[in-house]
Amino acid sequence: MGWFSNACKAVGRAVGGFAESVGRTIGWERLENAGRNLKERCAKEIEDTSRKTSEQDSYDEVAATIAETNRMNQILSEFSLKLADYADDLEENAINESSLYFNELIDVLESNKDKNMLKINTSKIKRNKIKIEKQIRGSFKKHLSKRVSLDDNECLAILKLKAGQQKKNTMSNFGNKVLKEASYNLCSDIEESLLEQQDYIEECLDEKMDEFIMIQNEMMDKFDKLEQAYEEGKEKIDEEKNNILSKLAICELALSSIVE
Repeated sequence: MGWFSNACKAVGRAVGGFAESVGRTIGWERLENAGRNLKERCAKEIEDTSRKTSEQDSYDEVAATIAETNRMNQILSEFSLKLADYADDLEENAINESSLYFNELIDVLESNKDKNMLKINTSKIKRNKIKIEKQIRGSFKKHLSKRVSLDDNECLAILKLKAGQQKKNTMSNFGNKVLKEASYNLCSDIEESLLEQQDYIEECLDEKMDEFIMIQNEMMDKFDKLEQAYEEGKEKIDEEKNNILSKLAICELALSSIVE
């Protein structure tokens, strides 16, 4: 079973100590840093949106005129539009980081497949790689446009405030909060997918371990039976040898008697 143990260790190293894979293996810190950098890069957009919002009188979605609603929609939608390029960069960074992990994991699993009997189907992992890429792409922008809009209750509550500094500060805090939420959701989606791979690989390893333990037990049972058959056969052989030796002794005794 030594080769199987070594194979498991190789796969274990590939899986990476999965808790650490959320950090160092896939560059998780780089994703989090990218989120913080995004906040710095978006400071101007947040400031502009907060200022424009604070200059507007209290907005009530029921009593507002069409012109007021259109104006407010324009201010809020500009926030997401101006951040589109930044969000694209972050999403692509996240896709690249997760792809590096998936590719490394697939390579190690497939290389081990050729070396021993530890075969784990990587088709599911490849499908999940494509799945997480589709899930990431556009998710950041979607969250921004959904939250900073007239359809969001928290955003509406801010728009109902009177024009002034308090409204500006509240909207600024809200903008930073939404960015943080989008970054967190992005990281959570990737983490969930990676943990799914961990569960799948551990399940495969458990199944393989059970299978090889069963095979080992069967082989040991066959070996015991073979050894038992050998011992029983050896006893019969020894018994026959003794019988032959006894008969030979009798024959020699008889011959010696005749000669005398």
